[in-house]
This record gives sequence, C-alpha cells and structure tokens, in this order.
Amino acid sequence: MGNKKNKTVNSPIKVKGKNNKMSGKIYSSFIIYHSSLVKILRGPFFLFFILITASLPAQEPLLRAFATLDSSVVTIGDKVVLHIGVEYDGTSRVVRLAPDLPLDTSKFDVISLGDWGSEKSRHPNYSRTIVFQAFDTGLYRIPSVLFTLAAANNVVQTAQTPPLLLTVNNPNGADAVLSPIDIKPIITTEWTFEEDLLPFLKEYLPYFILAIAALFLAWRLWLQRKNRQNPPIIAEISQPPHVIAERLLAELRAKKLWQSGKTKEFYSELSRILRGYLEDEFKLPALETTTEELMILLKKRNFHAEILEKTQYLLQTSDLVKFAKVEPPTTMHDDFLMNAETIVALTKPQPIDNEAITKAEIT
Repeated sequence: MGNKKNKTVNSPIKVKGKNNKMSGKIYSSFIIYHSSLVKILRGPFFLFFILITASLPAQEPLLRAFATLDSSVVTIGDKVVLHIGVEYDGTSRVVRLAPDLPLDTSKFDVISLGDWGSEKSRHPNYSRTIVFQAFDTGLYRIPSVLFTLAAANNVVQTAQTPPLLLTVNNPNGADAVLSPIDIKPIITTEWTFEEDLLPFLKEYLPYFILAIAALFLAWRLWLQRKNRQNPPIIAEISQPPHVIAERLLAELRAKKLWQSGKTKEFYSELSRILRGYLEDEFKLPALETTTEELMILLKKRNFHAEILEKTQYLLQTSDLVKFAKVEPPTTMHDDFLMNAETIVALTKPQPIDNEAITKAEIT
C-alpha cells in the first residue's frame, strides 16, 4: 500500500489541466489512422492500384491540324476566308507541308494569300489565312493539307486537315436556273453615209492623212538624198555623148580625188560617166541596170572582147569600192581612168572620110 504513492504512468504525452480528455481522443484517432494506412499499403489493394496506374497509356503530345471556312455556302463573287494550320506542343516544329496552297487557281481567284506563321493561342501553332473568290457555280472540294512535324527527340509525326466542301450558288439563289434564250434572226439595215461611213471618216481620216503625208515626206527626203549621192549627168544636146564623156573624164582627172583620199567619190563619178556615155551613145539603160545586166546588153551589141573586158573590170571594181569598201592599190586608180578614156575612144563614132568614099566610087 505504501508503494502506490511512488508508482508513475509512462505516456508519450503528458496532459495537464481541463483538456485532458480531448487531447486523449485526438491522440487515439491518430493512432487508429496510422495503423489503417499501414495495413492498406501492406495489403493487396495497394498492389492493384500500382498495376492499374502502370497500365494507363502515357499522355500523347499535343498535335491537331485544322481547316475552317467562314462560310460553306456562298454566291458567285463572294469573298471566302480559309484558315488552315496545325497546333502542337512547344517541343515540336513543322518540317514539311503539302500542298502549300490547297486551292485550284483555275477555279478560284486568290485575293489575299497570308504567310505561314504563328498566331496568338493557348498552344503553339503554324497557320495561314487565304481569302479567295469563285466565279462559277458548283460544289467544290478543298483538299486536305498534310503537316509533318519533328519532335525534340527526332520523332516524326503527321497531322492532316479535314477536307472541306464549298457550295457556290448564283446570285439569285442555289436553285436559280438560267433559261436558254432564243436565237434572234440577223437584223439587216440599210447602209447610209451619215450613220456608217461619216463617223468612221471623222475618227480615222486625220490619221490616214497624216500617214500619207509622212510617207510622202519620207519618199521626198530619200529621193533628195539619192540625188545628192548620185547627181544625174545632164546630157548636153549640143554636143555628142563621146565629147561630153571625154570632157567629164578630163575634169575628173583634174579634181585629183584619189590623191586627196576620196577614193570612193572617184570611183562613183568614174562609173557614172562611163554608164552615162553608154546609155546616151548606144541607147541602153546603163544607169538603172546592174553591172551584170549591162554586160549582157553590151554582148548583144557585139562589142569587141577587149572593150567588154575593160568595161566589166572597171564597173565591177567601182561596185566593190562603193558597196564593199574595197581599197584598190593606188597605182590602179590612174589605170582605170585611162581604161575609161580608151573605152570611149574605141566606141565613139568614127569620122567619115568623104574623099576616100569619092575615090572608091570612081574606081
């Protein structure tokens, strides 16, 4: 009995005061919850929970392609807005897409073609906006766009937009049908000067007059220039052709054209003098024909072979100097001038010896 006074109770919590009973209840509840949790973790229920959690598939990264029309039924000429793109997580990037423009440009008129880029959204995206019109009725299919993306771990993923249908109706409605129009007969009207020809003349006659005047002026300028380059040899009626040719050749020699570097002018004037003499003396179109044509005419007149050879050589050389810019040797210039003088001397009319004719008649 005496030992009861020294006996103590070992308790983890020492409670004093009036809250002794309430504190004991809280402690008892904690002990019960702890014991129940240990039993659950050690029991088969916890093992089943672990197996169920492990069998659940891992969450796929975000990847969604989209394509929308602001309206799927429009009339001819209405503007249609097409918005296409793909949403993805921040670790992926678009590496390829096809087609870049899912519209047939032979059927649609593209008004605005937005660039591919990212828009403000909850998720990263790659999209564009296209504004277009249709000018023919019908049901049109806008094909899908295939996006190919590469993730950070080099895993390639694809996403495809859904195909879209667009209905284009006539302005009067989808059921409007244009009825065929009867072919009208051709209306014939009487031709009148005031209604048919006069308006045409008022509108176009000044242009015709200006065109004709311009052509006439151009022809006159060309003719004047040609005459300056090739001045015509004026025939002196009071003198025979060979006398005029001999005088002109003497004047040409006195000018000394080739000595002053005017070789082309020398051969041009020499050719004109010889051609003018042949034309006036033998009534040949020597000034208007080519050298080849003139030689054919001279051969028909039975010219001596030496005269034909000298004439052809002189005229051909003159043509080469004038048109091909050939430069003959300096020593040949005087030879050609002498050849022209020889041709005139050999072909000019010979004087008639009346005394010799009289003696011949007597004998």
